[in-house]
Amino acid sequence: MNDLLILRELLVKDRSRKVPIIIEVIWRSPPLFWIKVNTICSTYGSSGPPRCTGVFQTHRGFFRSCFSIPLGTGYTFEIELAVVIYAIDFA
Repeated sequence: MNDLLILRELLVKDRSRKVPIIIEVIWRSPPLFWIKVNTICSTYGSSGPPRCTGVFQTHRGFFRSCFSIPLGTGYTFEIELAVVIYAIDFA
């Protein structure tokens, strides 16, 4: 925030993009005795190689297990597909 204020004082034009539509996501528990996996991949703009992580939760929302894997280089679609395959294999 301080950097933004400094730039405004120096009369630097703001080129920030408009915020896309924000959608509220509400976690819903899976059916009784099911396990849910939430995954996230960092590919674009990350400081290192692409990495995918996943968190397994029980039907009550309790932590069950997790994983984090480096994937090397690849397109976003390939990385997303790899994490789905890994999550199914891990489960």
